[in-house]
Amino acid sequence: MSKSIMDHIKRGTYRPARHSGKGVKESLPEPPPPPADLPEPMRKIWENEVKTLFESTSIAEKDLPALRELVTQLHYMQLAAADLERNGLTITANLKAGPKVVQNPAFRVFQDCQRVVMQYRQQFGLTPMSGQKMTMPPPQRPDPLDTFN
Repeated sequence: MSKSIMDHIKRGTYRPARHSGKGVKESLPEPPPPPADLPEPMRKIWENEVKTLFESTSIAEKDLPALRELVTQLHYMQLAAADLERNGLTITANLKAGPKVVQNPAFRVFQDCQRVVMQYRQQFGLTPMSGQKMTMPPPQRPDPLDTFN
């Protein structure tokens, strides 16, 4: 059974000439800051997600739109969870026939966001199975010894 590119990267045996660079993306050297137009409540989510991604995998420039969507979905998920905390799983709807107890729509929003978040986490390699399939070189961080040159 051959090793994945990520296995070679983790072991320090990755050689671009030998291990085809298919699917390997150029990683950013440092965590990207939140986009300037990102609303304040989402900035904290961005910083947490970027930190997690940067510590466990790599982030490339082309990942930033997907990262923004992940942050947006996490934000909506938090809003739905807060609504569920306040109002519970059921609410009373005022229908023509009279009041009726129905499922809180925030529960459906929460579930939909949860499904999308899981898909993005799989794409970023943040689930146990998807982390094994990642094919990215480690981020090119500055060498501290370069300051002595």
